[in-house]
Amino acid sequence: MILYLIHGGKGGCKKSPRRPFSTLARLLVRRAKLIYDRSILDLIQYGAVRAVLTGLQAIPVDVSRRLGRELGRLVYLIDAPHRRRTLKHLRMAYGDDLRGGSAETVALGVFEHVGGHVADVVHVLRRKDFPIRLENPNVLMDAYRRGRGVVVVMAHMGSFALLSLLPRLMGFRAAAIMKKQTNTRLFRWATDGLQRLFDLRIVLKNHARDEVEHLLSDGLAVAFAADQHPRNGGFPATFFGRPVTVAAGPSVYAQRCDSPIVVLTTARLADGSHRMRFDGPVSTAGSLEEVSQRWTTILEARIREHPEQWLWMHRRWRTDRTAGQF
Repeated sequence: MILYLIHGGKGGCKKSPRRPFSTLARLLVRRAKLIYDRSILDLIQYGAVRAVLTGLQAIPVDVSRRLGRELGRLVYLIDAPHRRRTLKHLRMAYGDDLRGGSAETVALGVFEHVGGHVADVVHVLRRKDFPIRLENPNVLMDAYRRGRGVVVVMAHMGSFALLSLLPRLMGFRAAAIMKKQTNTRLFRWATDGLQRLFDLRIVLKNHARDEVEHLLSDGLAVAFAADQHPRNGGFPATFFGRPVTVAAGPSVYAQRCDSPIVVLTTARLADGSHRMRFDGPVSTAGSLEEVSQRWTTILEARIREHPEQWLWMHRRWRTDRTAGQF
């Protein structure tokens, strides 16, 4: 009976009425704390990256590359998920016909190359005398002189950060599409540097629909890194003998703006120089799927020449239901 009375009868304790204001206040406080924690973490990451870059810039580029390759080797040993994915993709693409040795040998080379690429990124900010070989540069410049803009299809291959040197080196106006990163402070610093040091205009991916047509109409070369799986729709294609979805942007804008397509790739050669190759112009006749397959085939051919210099750890062979949409 005492317990019964204490708990207020069968209904138990009377519940206090909900207070929407207090609930909203708690949510706002929680949200503010998350934002504060995120900003502190972003600041720490920004400071750490700037400190590491400053330290590496003080080291000769050859020493930095050796350190980077050793770091890549270490990551290969301890990062099991990305190591397994790299090996899986190499075996999917090549089977037993892998040029340059076993899948393990090439996979290790991929990680070593990524580490060496970090050194190139560090030194490209100050060093302007990288040994660069331009192969078929007239392919790009002839297309550029048409005045209708150029759709430049690129890959995460070789020391691709060095491609930012080309606008000033060759004398053309260019823009690159980039995905906004979560660390806004670090992202702003990087994009400001690209625009200030290399005359490279940066277009955020979520603004591309509004800006790319204007840039092409104004005669700029617009770069699309189109070798990875697109998250927002694309077209079906075949890559290394397997079905993939490829980014829609290059083919759509090329046909819409009557702009030529040029495929641009880079590879680090045995003598330490960087070959930058221009292929095209790619025919824009036919369906969007046919156009997409043409430039995808060229990208595959260049990757096959230097498989250890492409990012095989990316989930390239995903498929989704958005294929054919843009």
